[in-house]
Amino acid sequence: MTIRRLSPGLLAAAALVAPAAAQALPLVPSVYAGVEAGQGTRRAATSVGSNDKALDYGGFIGVELPSMPLGYLAVEGGIGKTNGKSLGTTGSSSATVLTEQDGRWNWSGTVRAGINAIPGLAVYGIAGYGAERAKITTTLAATGASTERSKSFDGLIYGAGVRYKFGTWTGARVEYRKRTTNGRYDPAQMMGGVYVGF
Repeated sequence: MTIRRLSPGLLAAAALVAPAAAQALPLVPSVYAGVEAGQGTRRAATSVGSNDKALDYGGFIGVELPSMPLGYLAVEGGIGKTNGKSLGTTGSSSATVLTEQDGRWNWSGTVRAGINAIPGLAVYGIAGYGAERAKITTTLAATGASTERSKSFDGLIYGAGVRYKFGTWTGARVEYRKRTTNGRYDPAQMMGGVYVGF
């Protein structure tokens, strides 16, 4: 068996290429955390209702994972608050029932996957699962009698976003997210956020 010696030129080329390849494909996950705020809407639980605009805000923490060159992959958890409300009606004119849903807090676990063709700029899709807690008030229009209860509306999350990193430690992003839940309570959010890595 013959073992060939590598030429000095080949060794020099490998020494130049290796650092670039390591930079393009990082081997160590990057942890980040940040805050976000934006506009959300909620759909009424009943067949007739409104999509009322609301202030949504919260925080998130995630891990950006090593991915293929030009790729972007992250796993993230978030928690948030909202002042979103929706109103729907059911029943006939003689027995109309008003249902108001008052959003409180929400949580999510998501995966972000996309491309990072330009250094620092990533475009990605979002998929995951989450829930939102809401207070539900049901009122009989004829008598004014009402009842209250709390309920968590959970379901799948999907969306898309754009992220830009300012150097090594800080970044900003804009995302659209939609949650499809039971009870026809489907929050949609347009959120902007900033974060730091550590």
